[in-house]
Amino acid sequence: MTDTSQPPVPHNESAAGGSIEPLAASVPAPVPFDLEGLTRRDALLDVGILLTVLLVPRAPRLLELALGLRVPGVPANSVEVFTRWCGAALFVAFLTYFTLRHRLSAASFGVRTDCLASQVSWGAIAFVADCIWEYGVGSTLRGWLSSTLPELIAEDARGGRNSHMPSSALFLLLWWLPGAIWEETAYRGLMLPYLRRVLGGWGGAVAISAVLFGIGHLPQGVVHAFMAAGAGVIYAIVFIRSRSLLAVIIAHATFNFWLFYRPA
Repeated sequence: MTDTSQPPVPHNESAAGGSIEPLAASVPAPVPFDLEGLTRRDALLDVGILLTVLLVPRAPRLLELALGLRVPGVPANSVEVFTRWCGAALFVAFLTYFTLRHRLSAASFGVRTDCLASQVSWGAIAFVADCIWEYGVGSTLRGWLSSTLPELIAEDARGGRNSHMPSSALFLLLWWLPGAIWEETAYRGLMLPYLRRVLGGWGGAVAISAVLFGIGHLPQGVVHAFMAAGAGVIYAIVFIRSRSLLAVIIAHATFNFWLFYRPA
């Protein structure tokens, strides 16, 4: 007679107590930035959602710039602080939603709970690199433009917010921290892994996310937008190397504080 019984399932024996567990029950550790289980169509759809949320609120300001109209003043400080925290909460909610919707690990978007010291160290590296970019390239660029295209420098100065902002450390924390959280969550934590899944590699993902990051800063001037795009490349590289969203949030927030308090 033919034996129709099922073959035995291989088992692992626990070293602790000799308990028997099926090998199939062992789940591999999540791989950072692993969106391979997500179809490119779904990834592209999520990128479209992100772009809509990122660019639509900025569309009036960008349209005014494109048409050469005068950009109105920013809202009152207290209102804008509240708006910035709402933006931070929105993109953290998006990250949570995309993770649960596709049953992904939070590590897919750089959210880590291990090696805190390493993540902080990577944040310090990104901060130093951004300071070098700002002082080395930014200062040289602004010095050259001040004699060749002074209107761009004037536009860059008008786009700054320092003139109407209180200088207390508490206010600056409430102002800068949510901006760093939502921008890094959107452009690095979400945009980079999704673009890598759509394009099949990091190079195009870094370039597109940096350009979008620069476009988002156009209301603060063309020079500021260019410098932001360069910073976007730095943060993207550190995000990929460290696999840490916290690292680039720390770097971004610290750089904003330094930019406000640095000597003229």
